[in-house]
Amino acid sequence: MKNKKSSCSVLILILFISFNQLCAHAEPVAEPIKDTATVEFSPSIAVATVHGDKEKFEEDHWISRNSSGGINKMSFFKNLNKQDSLEFEGRAIAGNNDFATGLNFSREGLGSLIIDFKEFRKYYDGTGGFYSHLIPTAKSPLTYGELDNDLHLDIGNFKVEGILAKEDSPEYTFAYERESRNGKKSLLGWGTVNGGLPISPKIYPTFLQVDEWVNKFKIGIKHATKDTEVSAEQKWENARNENQHIVGQTYTLSTGAISSVRTKFENTDSDLYTTVLRYSKDLNKKVFVSCGLLFNHYIGGSIEQATDTSTVSYNENHPPNPARVEQNSVTLLPNVSFSPFKDLLMGAGLKAEVITTNGNATYNRDYRTSATNFTPDGTIDEFVNIVSALDQKKFSENFQLKYSGLENAVFYADNEFGKQFITHHEIQDAFGPNPAAGLNFERKTDTRSFNNNFTLGSKWYPVSKINITAEYKYKNEFKDNNHEILLGDVVNGYNGYITHMDFVTHAPVLKLNYKPYRWLAYNLGYTYDATTYNVRTRASATTETARYKANIYSGDITLAPVDYFYCSLFYQRRDAMTKTRASTNSADLSVTQPIFNADVDVLGMNYSYALSKSTTLTGGYSMYRANDFNDFSETGLPLGVDNFSQDISLGLKRALNKDRSLEFKYTYSKYNENSNNNIDDYEAHLIYAAMNMAF
Repeated sequence: MKNKKSSCSVLILILFISFNQLCAHAEPVAEPIKDTATVEFSPSIAVATVHGDKEKFEEDHWISRNSSGGINKMSFFKNLNKQDSLEFEGRAIAGNNDFATGLNFSREGLGSLIIDFKEFRKYYDGTGGFYSHLIPTAKSPLTYGELDNDLHLDIGNFKVEGILAKEDSPEYTFAYERESRNGKKSLLGWGTVNGGLPISPKIYPTFLQVDEWVNKFKIGIKHATKDTEVSAEQKWENARNENQHIVGQTYTLSTGAISSVRTKFENTDSDLYTTVLRYSKDLNKKVFVSCGLLFNHYIGGSIEQATDTSTVSYNENHPPNPARVEQNSVTLLPNVSFSPFKDLLMGAGLKAEVITTNGNATYNRDYRTSATNFTPDGTIDEFVNIVSALDQKKFSENFQLKYSGLENAVFYADNEFGKQFITHHEIQDAFGPNPAAGLNFERKTDTRSFNNNFTLGSKWYPVSKINITAEYKYKNEFKDNNHEILLGDVVNGYNGYITHMDFVTHAPVLKLNYKPYRWLAYNLGYTYDATTYNVRTRASATTETARYKANIYSGDITLAPVDYFYCSLFYQRRDAMTKTRASTNSADLSVTQPIFNADVDVLGMNYSYALSKSTTLTGGYSMYRANDFNDFSETGLPLGVDNFSQDISLGLKRALNKDRSLEFKYTYSKYNENSNNNIDDYEAHLIYAAMNMAF
């Protein structure tokens, strides 16, 4: 890690010197001028006290359960001379791994050099699932604790960008960026819990070990005149990751032992080359045209390996299995907008895209199914080669219309038609000492897809203080898969299973904005969202239907009756329902079709009150409530959640003089989760203090 930081420091120094030398040779440096620098400095400290699930608190608030502190903000600005300026801004909070720096060196009439670095920590809760028949014991996952009590990802971004933009000359851009993610995060692919239960629920928590980084390079040129702009960009992106996670394990209640652990290791490496060309021009005062051309070339590979420690049931080991994929795509985006009359604006656009994808992979296995010996012996029993070719052609047309000729109203419409044609050719070949039956197949799938997105709306201004927006959105997508079986008849897999699917969405929207006074404003909104899904599979000639409906109500009030008081209040209510055509459980024919409800209430309030010229009182309240728990533990995992969370904050800002001020803030947080026996509950107190200084 030290070498990486040293390398970054050397790179920054070299780039800074190079840019400075470029500026020096571009034109004479102006004489230095006497100008005092502006410096702001703000040390801070935060102390958290958490009772209950500390990891859940960290996940909700993105802050460490432990004390943290450092420099909340540090900024510096100085004019070096009449042409050059230097600006710096940074942050460093120890204990929460929150760091940021930004440096901008610019010369008027020439360009700038920008260096930016950010790193922050995202926390995860390691709690698993809940099963109502599981009685809490000392070894039960309900009281056993987290699988890992320090799940988090450190997410970083480093960027260097140079811009050369001389007057009456093209603008040149060079940029390098590095993104990274490192750590562990929780997963929903939970393990099995056994021991005296009606079923063996998959509720034992798992996590993923992540080590990912992406390097990006970009060069670009842009030239603009009075009515024309032309630009070109070339990008290269290299991404690598090394991930490890548990894809299967069994937890035994009676002993507390973990068995049948299957660990998956996956390394990927990919390169993406992107070329972007843009052109836009005002042909005259009424017509504007633009066109974009995008070319992507992607090539990537992965190596996957799996190890299994099970000795009591079916298991398998996978040696390092390689996979490779290559994709090329070309996208054309011509657009035109014109205004034949003063109050009428019309537009039309086309999107044409051609994508070809070719891939191959191996899936070799060492496995045993004999009851006398479940342990793999190190000899490959099954070799599987997979080859896939995918050709896609996508076309869409869109039209826009806006009319503002009426005195108090504006009407607009937007319509998009899309077509997609896909041919997918798959070949799977299995051989070896003991291959499983039915793995050899060759299949060709021709897919036709059509979609239509339509929006019609208006804005009405009956009086100067009121405006009303009424909008209707319609979406429709139809997809048909025609399967041609050339060899074998494998039903498994997306392409080989679904033959037809379509969905239709209706979503009217109504908004009201009312500002009766300068210091008072209301906003009210209502959205109705109704979607119907129809799916037909090879397993049944009957079309299965699922429905989603939601009513969304929202409103906010802004109040500022006097200069020293401000208050805002927001509320949203979402009533949502999803009904699926689930299969009837053969063991219990009385089980009804499950309906999933997702009713949520969100409330927020913030205020600011100036007690005096030097003292300001601030505060806020936020609430989130969901009461949608349906216990289907008899046939599977429970559906929905039942939780309630609220945060209350109170702050004080005190100006000591024109250059010094103090800030204090206290926050109380409480969370209750009734749908998992309250194992995620917590109560927290957070105290924050900072001093702001200017020089």
